[in-house]
Amino acid sequence: MDKVQVLMATYNGEDFIKEQINSILNQTYKNFELLIRDDNSSDKTVEIIRGYIKKDNRIKLIEDNKGNIGINKNFELLINISNTKYIMISDQDDIWFKDKIERSLKKIKEIENDKPALVFSDSILYKNNCEFGNHIGKKFYKYNDSKFLMGINIAQGSTMIFNEKLKEKILPFNFYSDYLYDFYIFKNAKLYGNVYFIKNPTMYYRIHNKNQIGIGSDYLNIISKIRDEYYRYFIFYKKIKAGALFYSKTKEKYKRDMNKKIEVFTLIFLSNKNRFIKLYYYFKEKFFTYNFYINLFIVLNIFVNKFNKNLKGEDL
Repeated sequence: MDKVQVLMATYNGEDFIKEQINSILNQTYKNFELLIRDDNSSDKTVEIIRGYIKKDNRIKLIEDNKGNIGINKNFELLINISNTKYIMISDQDDIWFKDKIERSLKKIKEIENDKPALVFSDSILYKNNCEFGNHIGKKFYKYNDSKFLMGINIAQGSTMIFNEKLKEKILPFNFYSDYLYDFYIFKNAKLYGNVYFIKNPTMYYRIHNKNQIGIGSDYLNIISKIRDEYYRYFIFYKKIKAGALFYSKTKEKYKRDMNKKIEVFTLIFLSNKNRFIKLYYYFKEKFFTYNFYINLFIVLNIFVNKFNKNLKGEDL
């Protein structure tokens, strides 16, 4: 029976961490370790963790003198320390369904085929003991390679399980600072290996005002009635540019079905080609986000050639 290591990054999580640890300890699959690194919490998070360690030797607290290093570096460190074939990611404030490990492990064994592999699932939005529907839901059916190259993430980190071959691909972390670790992991799995989405949720994704990452409580207010759309576009603009530069500089051959799409993506967002040619391919290949206003800003900036303003004349 394969051992699975569950990696949990914590920070000031005293309000909900007990419920999350209990849900992990109550899994139907028992052969796991829970590795936790705290990011210099100022509340009772570490005290709570130590209490659980006394009760269950499958829980390990990773201690060092690095201090507060942030969510991305915290998970990078934990992944680097892990030494099992299969690795799962856990937030500090969710609630896992009791068969989450069992279902995830079964599926990744079915799809990995001696390649880097990632399995992720849907989750149920959860606040004040009430459910608010699925986190991903129908978005999955609209997701495609174009949205992936635009930097849109559909793989929630806390639902992930991946194998050691994918671990070898992602370490050390190397990505644009506005990305989060989960898209980086998903990106490498999609480019180099096999990915599978479990449509039935495996956990409750808790929404509260202290969420370190994720959709946050504003999701339930419809993002404050489309607040600051241009700022959101600006973040997308930086991600698109970073992605285009990454793909233009890497000479590796990805999975065959991605190569042509990447070629078109860099033509649109990084080359000196005619703006009308760029717009033609933009609409033909449907490089759209889920947001109408962001799509409009992108089209306008392609038209004024803003995406290639920092080039030094090379025609990529």
